[in-house]
Amino acid sequence: MPSSFLEDELFDDIKKIKNNSTVERLEYTFNNPKILPKKIIVKPRSIILVEGIFLFYYKNFQKLIDRKIFIDVDQNVGLKRRIKRDLEERGYDKNNVLYKYNNHVIPSYNKYILPYKNDADLIVNNTKNDNEAAKLTLDYIKNEFQALNNNI
Repeated sequence: MPSSFLEDELFDDIKKIKNNSTVERLEYTFNNPKILPKKIIVKPRSIILVEGIFLFYYKNFQKLIDRKIFIDVDQNVGLKRRIKRDLEERGYDKNNVLYKYNNHVIPSYNKYILPYKNDADLIVNNTKNDNEAAKLTLDYIKNEFQALNNNI
């Protein structure tokens, strides 16, 4: 849900990074008390990649974002990946994962994410091959960065 997203803090952090300031944050641990969050230090760079499933939903981010990439996946494949991740990495119960997926993830996706898919500059299908999707995304970023440098 977008309400769980620290919109104002992320917005301020992106502005700071774009203004050549370093930002320090504690990593998000998915509310898992067994994980001690690590400190993350983000230094200014010429390319800033911001990952977040609700970024397109928040209109104030649109003026900060130069390019938008939407990673798309078949819902059945996404569910299989989520179950594997949540069982192995987060220690969640399978029934809990399925409940959250059906009652929270899919309704939120349909309301807050899917409507903005076509606003993306690039839509990457990540259903079949993670490596191909990663390469396509990286090639796009490299080409955009190269074009930006050629215009300077």
